[in-house]
Amino acid sequence: MVLYEVNLKIKKEVALAFMKWLPGHMQRVLKADGFFQASLFQEDQDKSEKEDDDLKVTVFYKVKKREDLESYFNGYAHEMREEGLSLFPGQFEASRRVHTLVEDLN
Repeated sequence: MVLYEVNLKIKKEVALAFMKWLPGHMQRVLKADGFFQASLFQEDQDKSEKEDDDLKVTVFYKVKKREDLESYFNGYAHEMREEGLSLFPGQFEASRRVHTLVEDLN
């Protein structure tokens, strides 16, 4: 299994609209082969540091295998990324990481 992590920094001016749009976007990503779960997390603000007005969230997608993720990157990902960029141009930043499961403990 692979965990695909998308970190988003969203400008406060569009945060409400972005968060309204995001769950539907996540559902569309889940239509890609091998994607079977998506979870949305909001970063907790550290009150001891200067507060950043931007909203920081992370989406974690679970993908059956690396080949499914590579197939997504080579096709459907462009369409999914363009969706957000066209709706919220210059209003958010995204970074991505991929993690491969080594061990799962229950």
